Amino acid sequence: MTIWKINVFHKILLNNLQYQKHKMEIKKIRLGKEELLMIGEEPSNAKKIVLMLHGRGGTAADILSLARHFKTERVSFIALQAEGNAWYPNRFMLNTTQNEPYLSYNLERIKSILETFKDKTTYLLGFSQGACLSLEFLTRNPELAKGAIALSGGLIGESEELKKHKKNLKDKKIFMGCSDQDPFIPLTRLKETEETLKKLGADVTLKIYPGMGHHVNDDEIKIVKEILGE
Repeated sequence: MTIWKINVFHKILLNNLQYQKHKMEIKKIRLGKEELLMIGEEPSNAKKIVLMLHGRGGTAADILSLARHFKTERVSFIALQAEGNAWYPNRFMLNTTQNEPYLSYNLERIKSILETFKDKTTYLLGFSQGACLSLEFLTRNPELAKGAIALSGGLIGESEELKKHKKNLKDKKIFMGCSDQDPFIPLTRLKETEETLKKLGADVTLKIYPGMGHHVNDDEIKIVKEILGE
């Protein structure tokens, strides 16, 4: 199994040959106050919009480079940059108050972007911190996205806080992929997240990869392509 390794700053290391084969032009676009990076179909012509969120220490360009492996028609991939390269300062399993006001601020940034695409089918896709933020956003704002793809991430907050989520996630498609030996994402939180999302009505697929670590692999890439190709 091929693994897309990510260093301690969660930057995706691309294979040069694959990069040349599937190279797509990265463009800058502006939506309101936000400047984003984009790859693939122009948003106005796209059938689907995928908002990509990088991990702690990463960049919009890092996570957007992953889109070159999807080769999906009529999909616009856009990536937002976190200020200071992190969406929130502390561990995601602490009480949410420990990550404020940064958490709420970035959730609002995402909301302002996805509200622009209410007439499109939209997904969130994130890695690590970005995966956690993707799940958290969808759970709080299910009306603004069709689903979420969380690569190495879970819902944010203490275990008791997960019980506070009440919004209906019926018809929301969620894929979660992670290792059983991820140093940042405990297996217990993955199970808690899966249980919470299913109770809210979401269509959840959780895949655990033995011994993979904090990375992205080719099976996850295949699953993402299938989801976006539906």
